[in-house]
Amino acid sequence: MKRLAGACLVLLLWLAPAAWAADDLEIADFVGHFAGAGVANSKDAVNLGFTIRDLGVVVEKTEDGFSVVWTTVIRGESGPDGAKPEVRRTSSEARFVRGDNPRFFRSVTRNDPTGAGGYAWASLEGRTLTIYLLVINPENGSYDLHSYARTMVDDRQMELKFSRISSGRPRVIVEGDLTRQ
Repeated sequence: MKRLAGACLVLLLWLAPAAWAADDLEIADFVGHFAGAGVANSKDAVNLGFTIRDLGVVVEKTEDGFSVVWTTVIRGESGPDGAKPEVRRTSSEARFVRGDNPRFFRSVTRNDPTGAGGYAWASLEGRTLTIYLLVINPENGSYDLHSYARTMVDDRQMELKFSRISSGRPRVIVEGDLTRQ
């Protein structure tokens, strides 16, 4: 009985990498237009009433990589007097080409950490495409590091986890769900 259990364990360990490899997605799996909503979790967002965000992501395959456009609409809460809530809209885009590692991409449009677009790179691991954006303030050396982890739950659903760290301090985390349009 011990031999059988040991043989089953060896077989499971041998098959496990094959099962994980089957779960590795490619850029083509992320291509499309996704829309949804997210919630910000930070003291500032809660205090200022800016917790709900509308999210949009468009991923397109290119000859040597991919491009991505992401849009966030942040809505404030209505004031006690019924005043119309403040709305802020931001949109960003970047184009990436495959690096030496087929799961790593470098940006050809955002490659100056002290420039307006910052420095971006992307990695693909399992079912998650993560885009990193580093922006350095050339006047004082402070920095912002953003990460956008987009995980495909299935063919239609994407989960987003965005985080921003400013000079080593966590500032905001946004988690949301998007649906392929």
